[in-house]
Parts: sequence; C-alpha cells; structure tokens
Amino acid sequence: MTVDLRAFITECASNQDSIDAVNERFGTDDPIYDLVLDSEKTREQFCDGEEWVEEETDEPLGEYWSDYMTVSFFVKRGAPYAHKPGFEPDMSGACDEALIERFANNPTEAEKCLKHIYTAPGDIGEEVRIEIVTTPDKSAVICWQLVGD
Repeated sequence: MTVDLRAFITECASNQDSIDAVNERFGTDDPIYDLVLDSEKTREQFCDGEEWVEEETDEPLGEYWSDYMTVSFFVKRGAPYAHKPGFEPDMSGACDEALIERFANNPTEAEKCLKHIYTAPGDIGEEVRIEIVTTPDKSAVICWQLVGD
C-alpha cells in the first residue's frame, strides 16, 4: 500500500505545531511581508494538502540520505563531528524512529529512499515547503519537515 502524500500533508500542515512554527518564523509587523497564517483563507489553503504544489517527487536520496537520517554531535574538542541515527527537522516535523534506525544502519538501502517536496499554496509558497522522505516502495513515511527559506 502506498502512502497518500496529499492526505499526509493535510495532516502535517493542520498540526498546530506546524502552524505555530510558520507564524513564529515569518510573523512580522510589516503587512506587505506578513505571512502569518491568521487569515482564514490562507490558513485553509495551508491546511489542505490538495492545495500544495508538487515540486519534486520520487527522487532517490542517493548520497544525501544522511541529511535526513543522521544527526551530528561533537565528541570532543578538536575532533571531527560524529554521527548517529536521528532526525532534526527545520521548523517542524517528525520521524519514525524505528525506520530512521533501520535505514541509517544500512546506507545502501537508505540511498534508495524517496524524497518528495511540495511548496505551500499562495504567497507563503515562496517561503515554506514540506519535505517528506518515504521508504523506497512508498509504503511508509520515514520523516517529514517543514522548511522555511
């Protein structure tokens, strides 16, 4: 069974944490540049996965798999960073920790995982996108994040 990405986007974008993250990142006192999701129309569009614009889909992660499935940490002063399985979203996001662990420990398979990118509808589309990583067969979401430019 394949994940319904549009329904998944609706679920993620409707999450209050996602809305708060966008409001926090882009809320300004300048009405020309105010991207806060306080207008009913903007909020409805943002929360509807059908409104998001597909930019990239079914793109294998390839050598960039570790950007989504590992976190860097500092071992000791002067030493290079070490990496461990994990996920750190930009503005908002989540992961399936068991899938992160599984793929992070198998880089050959992790490279085959698929990235899907959608931009938000309306004016905020220039500033906000959602990145979703699925298993190679698209049967499960490994992680997702809202990214603000």
